[in-house]
Amino acid sequence: MGPRCVPGICPVVIWSCDVLQDGAWSMKCSHRAKAGSCAAAVSRVVVALVTVMACWVPAPSAFGQPTASASATAVECTGRGGVWVVVDTPDKPLAAGCAQRPSDGMDALHQIGVDIRQPPSQPGLVCELQGRPEDACSHGGYDKSTRQFWSYWHAVSPSDKWTFSSKGAAQYHPAAGSVEGWRWGTGKGFPPRQVSVARKPPAMPPEPGHGSGPLATIGVIVAVIALGVGVWWTRRRQTRQDTE
Repeated sequence: MGPRCVPGICPVVIWSCDVLQDGAWSMKCSHRAKAGSCAAAVSRVVVALVTVMACWVPAPSAFGQPTASASATAVECTGRGGVWVVVDTPDKPLAAGCAQRPSDGMDALHQIGVDIRQPPSQPGLVCELQGRPEDACSHGGYDKSTRQFWSYWHAVSPSDKWTFSSKGAAQYHPAAGSVEGWRWGTGKGFPPRQVSVARKPPAMPPEPGHGSGPLATIGVIVAVIALGVGVWWTRRRQTRQDTE
């Protein structure tokens, strides 16, 4: 079997080879551009890009990777010396999980996979947990109309009553076997629910202006490819006119 010509990149090239001349293999590759084949190739590239982008998930940074224990219940967690963490909202619990030897209240949240947002003007204050409530950081984490904010709580054990924290999460060091709680509400009169089973945090809400995520990137790629095809087609027509 003789050598084969290798097709190039779009514009798609239709190749032909002349072989076996004077008793020896030789290759003379000629080509002609074919618009239909080019369009088909572009379509294949776009489909491949869409597939890759649809499956793409941004890799978390080393700091952003939760290190929580696999304990599925509050009793298991605290019984092994862990710290059980509950994040609650008026509608339903947001997250619950086990943290192992957290350095402070912030670290306990981080270990169960909860994203923490703080207002730049008040770095010790928590304004959003796992992106909730949305846009709460724009007004410092305190809703003046409802007087709600993220309140911080502690309990000695899963069966004990909640106590409103007198310290910020960055200054408080949870004891082994204790429980940490967060509740979006009006403060002392609204403690978190006692959530006894692990609950994975929900996905973060999309950032303002970036809700399309990978789809926006796909759109840019498709636009660039379309522009390239348009430029190639214009040049091809100009070349054809010059040769006629």
